[in-house]
Order: sequence, then structure tokens, then C-alpha cells
Amino acid sequence: MRSRVLLFLIVAATIMAIGAFLLFSQFVGGGDDTPPTDGGTDPNLLGVPLAIDNTTVYVNQNPASAVMLPGQQPQPPLLPDQQPTTEFQPVVPTATTEPVVEVQVQPTEAPPPAVAPQVTTGQGVVPGVEPIIFIDYVVAADDTLYKITTKQTTSIELMAERGIDAHDLTPGATLRLPVANPAYCSGSRPYVIRPGDTAYSIANRLGTTAQRLQELNNLNAEYSIDIADVLCVP
Repeated sequence: MRSRVLLFLIVAATIMAIGAFLLFSQFVGGGDDTPPTDGGTDPNLLGVPLAIDNTTVYVNQNPASAVMLPGQQPQPPLLPDQQPTTEFQPVVPTATTEPVVEVQVQPTEAPPPAVAPQVTTGQGVVPGVEPIIFIDYVVAADDTLYKITTKQTTSIELMAERGIDAHDLTPGATLRLPVANPAYCSGSRPYVIRPGDTAYSIANRLGTTAQRLQELNNLNAEYSIDIADVLCVP
């Protein structure tokens, strides 16, 4: 296959060289050699016969004519407006429009701040604990009911409710004295209500507020205090 291609290139080069030579001779010597006719074809159109590989070809002296095989009709020369267009036409790529998908990014919510666990101080009334207890109290020689209230967390009214009066104050006698239970108030101290006491008067005397007394004793907004009751106070 390679040898045939090489042979064809050699033959083509030879034809072109002979054609150039004959054209040059036509202009210089004015020769009037008439090529043989073949089947009534115009000799001027066929050109000069040339035998290549047992095939006769004709080299036309007219530059506008091409090399033809025997029996091939010559093609008329192209007019100027029929010349093939060799101008480079750039290929413009067709833009493919793809749908634009808008992605909405949801803002990431910040995690809630850590909440420190609330520590219950346990201040105020302790559920399940009795507010009043009894202790053994030995009567002194100079004791009175009022003087006992200054020594113990009790009141004259509380002692009266439990059956103790001034006739029981025999020096050296032992009394079952009712007093406020210290365990009843966690983080605070018990106080026995006396005649004339109000939440506001107790709060002013102890340097606190009525609202604070309400919180410590788990009282509602309509609470009331009674004589001989026990309150937890700061």
C-alpha cells in the first residue's frame, strides 16, 4: 500500500513537471502539436497524452482544465461568482441555557445557652416537720412568763394554749415548755407570733419585707397570721 501511494506521488509530480514544460514551450516556441482525438472529444480539451501504469492520461495545457482520463467529459471553468468559498467561518458554539436553581441557605440557629442548674437553698418551711415541740425547762427563782419568752422561742399565748400560766412557775419545777421547732425553718429561724404582730411590723423589726416572709413560709397572697403561730423569718 505504501509503495502505491509513493508511486502515485511520483506520477503526479512527473505530470506536473511535464505540464509546466509544455506550457513553457507553447509560449516560447509557439508549437502547434495537435494531440490525438478520442471518441470525438476536442483535442484542445484533452491535452497531451501520457501513458502511466498501462493507463493513458492527458495533461491539458489550459491551466483552467484538470487532468482527465479517456472518455471523461471536461468540466467548464467556474465563473468568479461560482468559486468555492474558502473564507474561514468561525463556529459559534450554541449556548445552552440551563435553569438556574436558587439554593436558599437556612440560617443555622445557635444552640441555646447552657442553663446552670438551679440550686435549691431550702430556705423556709420544711414540709413534714412540726412547727412546735416540747422541751424540759427548769423554773428559776426569778422566772416570769415574760422572762421565759426572752430565754426560749415561745410566747405567753403559746404557753397558755398548752396549759401553762404563772401559778406553774415554782422554782426548781420542771415544765414541758412548748417552743418553736428550730428544724421547722431551713436556712432561717422560727418566730412565734405575738399580739399586735403583722407581717409588715415583723418585717420592719427584722429588716426584711412582707413578700420575703410570704416566700419563706409558702403563703399565698391572701395569707393571715394568727397569735401563737410559728413563722420562718430571715
